[in-house]
Amino acid sequence: MNKQFSLFIILLMAACGPVTSIPSPTSTAIAPSITLTQALSPSETRLPASATPKATQPPTPTFLPTEVKAGLFIKSLEIQGENLSAYGFLFIQGEDYSPFPITDPLCHSNQYNYIRINGDYVDTHETEPQPSNNGYVSVRKNNEEIYRIDTGTWGGYANERLVGLQEFQGRWILEVMHYEGSDFNYTGVIIDNGTSLREKFGYEDTFGFQILRKKPIFFFKKDGLYNLWYDGTEILTGYSEIYHYGYGDAWVLNPGCYETLLDFFGKRNGKWYYVQIR
Repeated sequence: MNKQFSLFIILLMAACGPVTSIPSPTSTAIAPSITLTQALSPSETRLPASATPKATQPPTPTFLPTEVKAGLFIKSLEIQGENLSAYGFLFIQGEDYSPFPITDPLCHSNQYNYIRINGDYVDTHETEPQPSNNGYVSVRKNNEEIYRIDTGTWGGYANERLVGLQEFQGRWILEVMHYEGSDFNYTGVIIDNGTSLREKFGYEDTFGFQILRKKPIFFFKKDGLYNLWYDGTEILTGYSEIYHYGYGDAWVLNPGCYETLLDFFGKRNGKWYYVQIR
C-alpha cells in the first residue's frame, strides 16, 4: 500500500527542456518563529519502528503562520511534547487532526528501480554488505554498468540501502543510504547523473529527492542544520532533525512524495512540527 493511499485513508478514518546539471544554489532564509538550538547528533534523526507506540489522547495543535518562500507555501503544525511517533500516528488517525488534507497525486520518484531515458533502459543492481565486505549499488544502462557507489559496511537496521532511481529531464537521479558504522547512523547520498550533490555543494547530508511541481527538491544538512534545496534555491528552515529513512510501521512518518506536495516531520528548538510544502 503506497503512502498517499495510507495517509489518505488514515486521515479519513481518524481525524521540461533538457537540463545539463543541477544548478548551484542561492539562499533564502525562513525567519524562525522560535530560536534554533544546536543540531543534535545524526543518530537521533532515524528512529526504529519500536519507537513508534500509539498514543491514547492527542495534544492540542498549534498552527504557525503560513510562509511563502521560493514560490512555495509552507504550513506548519507544532506538535506538543517530545513524542513524535505517538503524536504522529494519532495525528494521522484522529478525525479532528486533519488540518491539511492530502489529495495530491502520488509522485513516481522512488516507486521503481528502473527508468527509461531517451529510449535507453536504465536500472540499478544492489549488492548488500557482508561482515567482510562493503555493499554497493550500481547503475546500468542497457545492462552495462555505468556507475557504482559504496553503501558502507555491514550493520545497522538496513542492509538494503537503495532508496530510489528516477529520471529528471533526461538525467538519472540515484539515492542511496550510506552506513556510517553505528546504529541508525545513515547518511543520504543523491547522485545526479554521476555527480554527488553532497560533494558538489559541500553538504553534510542529502536525502529525499523528488520532483515537486516539475522542479527538483531535496533535503540537505549544512552547518549542523537541515534545510531544503528547491530548483537552485536553498530554503533555510533550520531544523535540527528531519525524520527520514524510517522502517517498519515508522515508514509513514518519512517525508511524503507527491506531485504537488512535500510533507515531513521536523524538529526545531526541541519541538516537533508537521510541515506541508506546496
